[in-house]
Amino acid sequence: MPTTKRSLLVSMSRPVLACVVLVFLVLGMGTHARTQVWRSNLTLWTDAARKSPNKPRPFINLGLAQEEIGDLDAALRSHSTSLSLAFQPRLTQYQQAFSRVASETNIARVLAQTGREEAALRILNDVVARHPLFPHSRWNRGVLLARLGRCHEGDADRQIAAALDPSFPTLECAK
Repeated sequence: MPTTKRSLLVSMSRPVLACVVLVFLVLGMGTHARTQVWRSNLTLWTDAARKSPNKPRPFINLGLAQEEIGDLDAALRSHSTSLSLAFQPRLTQYQQAFSRVASETNIARVLAQTGREEAALRILNDVVARHPLFPHSRWNRGVLLARLGRCHEGDADRQIAAALDPSFPTLECAK
């Protein structure tokens, strides 16, 4: 005779059944707690930065999440933290270079958004000189130049960025 779910539950002893219920309850509570972390980019990357305070990547993404909600002061602090963490000898050369370039590019973007365009342009000029194929630096410099009324100076940067990363739209200056 096949065993049904009801007969399986009836055949379990009460202590075993209580343990099974307890395990499911604990797992459910743990799942609920983790889903709270995944509510938004901000909660996710805040948690990641708290748990990995010596890694630049969580701070890069935390800064981006803070920019997304308009907290530019916090974003600048997070990007600065990621930049300071980029120089750790335990990181590979690639990790160091990427973290540094991404952090500097993000710092420049935040500076530009807070009215410090010339400081942002100096940083972007330096980053592009060192890493001419990093599309985000090219794109940000091209957009910043357009904002400064020097649109045609940034044409090449925007075109190179769009060629390196098709997710960047082509942006042409008004004639």
